[in-house]
Amino acid sequence: MQILLPAMGGASIIAQEPIFWYTLHMSKSQAEQFASIGPAKALAMGCYGEDLAAYCYVQLSEKAERECDRKEFKEMVAEEQTHRAWLQALLDKHYPGSDFVLTPDEKQMVESGSRFLNITNRAAFEDAVRRVVVSEEKTARFYREMAPHVDQREVKSMFEELAKEGVEHHRRLLQIAAENNISVP
Repeated sequence: MQILLPAMGGASIIAQEPIFWYTLHMSKSQAEQFASIGPAKALAMGCYGEDLAAYCYVQLSEKAERECDRKEFKEMVAEEQTHRAWLQALLDKHYPGSDFVLTPDEKQMVESGSRFLNITNRAAFEDAVRRVVVSEEKTARFYREMAPHVDQREVKSMFEELAKEGVEHHRRLLQIAAENNISVP
């Protein structure tokens, strides 16, 4: 089943239902958790998530068997590093001097499983791809859910854009998984 999601500038994006199943079926306490984070901490959490994603894509680019997958993962590294820089610039601009220590629960809102990958064989590569698929889903959800709780137009727009980018990364990862016969959740 496909779902039409609102995007920036009045446009819409189409996503497969599983990517936002959690969002669409979110409990009241989960929705309250997003509302209580605050934009400064959300930016810090986004920086953490983008750093982690870039690291994972570096590892995947080094271990992928196919050249086209190595290239795709390297492109995603560059994109995640750019996202990180954008978020950090907004954090510095709107919340200078802010400093956060993220809790394990906050980190889990933008990651899936251990932060470190140990890709030593095909099975480990497949597990890493599955984990990154879930992490991109979580990150897209995080940005999508945070955007309505942000007053600064610039930060809100960034979260909306990064939610779209997360959906696109998820799509690209699903394609890589399918082409490599990797089952994903």
